[in-house]
Amino acid sequence: NLFKTLFLIKNHWKNVLYIDTPFCKQRCRFCHYFKHIPRDYTEITNFYNKILNSQIHEYQEVLEKTKFDQVAFGGGTPTIVGPQVLEKLLKKIPNFKKIRLKIIEASPDTLTDRHIDLFRKYNFTTISIGVQTFSSELLKKQGSIGFQSSTESAYDYKEMKSRLLEEAKRTFKPEFMNRIDDIVVFQRLTREHLE
Repeated sequence: NLFKTLFLIKNHWKNVLYIDTPFCKQRCRFCHYFKHIPRDYTEITNFYNKILNSQIHEYQEVLEKTKFDQVAFGGGTPTIVGPQVLEKLLKKIPNFKKIRLKIIEASPDTLTDRHIDLFRKYNFTTISIGVQTFSSELLKKQGSIGFQSSTESAYDYKEMKSRLLEEAKRTFKPEFMNRIDDIVVFQRLTREHLE
């Protein structure tokens, strides 16, 4: 009840709806979040069709009355589930089409053209793709993209962006590559950045 009450109080904060998918195909060695590797696809669809639906139903009043500034789907890997299951979920979220900023995390292993068509249909503004899963050969050579140890030298921005673009071209079909607006590289923070 406290959660419901907080959202119904008139405020000037940004309202963000976050929907977590607790599943991944595999556990990445750098990830410190608790995620579950499903036994089978039924476990995933059960989560979406039963558990998330019951939560949406439980918070229906809040979802209907709150004007959300953004929605983010993360976790795990939201694209681990098929686009038809995702679309059912999107349709159940009240006023979903009115939310201006829509973000979803994806993996090259699970993202399909049908997912991208769905995201376009619902006006998603950002698809965040985990580049650390692009190429196992590249990861073996480099440790992992963007997660260098403090003893390794950081790549300069242009070199990293160029390497990511080349790896993306090897990983994705041309139809997908033609839909990319930009590639943004985030450099690793150091203690100096935090002081």
